[in-house]
Amino acid sequence: MLITGPPGAGKGTQSRILASRHGWHTFSIGQLLRDTADPEIKQRIDAGNLLPTEHVTRLVMEEIQRQEVSVVVDGFPRRVDQSREFDRVAPDYDIDTYTVVALQVDEEESWQRVKDRGREDDERASWEHRWDEYYQHTVPAIEHARQGGVLTEIDGHEDIETVTQALERTFHAA
Repeated sequence: MLITGPPGAGKGTQSRILASRHGWHTFSIGQLLRDTADPEIKQRIDAGNLLPTEHVTRLVMEEIQRQEVSVVVDGFPRRVDQSREFDRVAPDYDIDTYTVVALQVDEEESWQRVKDRGREDDERASWEHRWDEYYQHTVPAIEHARQGGVLTEIDGHEDIETVTQALERTFHAA
């Protein structure tokens, strides 16, 4: 299950809950990139540069393939090129079934949640940039998943348990 959505939609929270309840593996793409041992990737990240789609997708695929349980990926795909690359290489990694879940919250709810969680990088200007990035890049990736028939949209405005139950129904239906 690939979980995407705007800042503050609950991607990390829901990924951790599902993994904990079911013994699944979860990881966030951001943490995966920060934790990589690949010196070329580390150098690019430390310099503030984006990684080529092929690098990001390869890391995601390798992490999924290492697991012997179901996997929930937090924050991927973020761009339509990542979505297309995932589709292209999934058969090479023996991934034949997956679901992209888009947790949906509106702009006001997104900002309120980001502001309330109080992380160091959650200032208004940073959030506005991430919100713009979401609409410019992630929304087309969501549309790509819709066209591919692998998208489920879930209202992220609901309480945490209601969203978790909707995610579980999605996973079990896949």
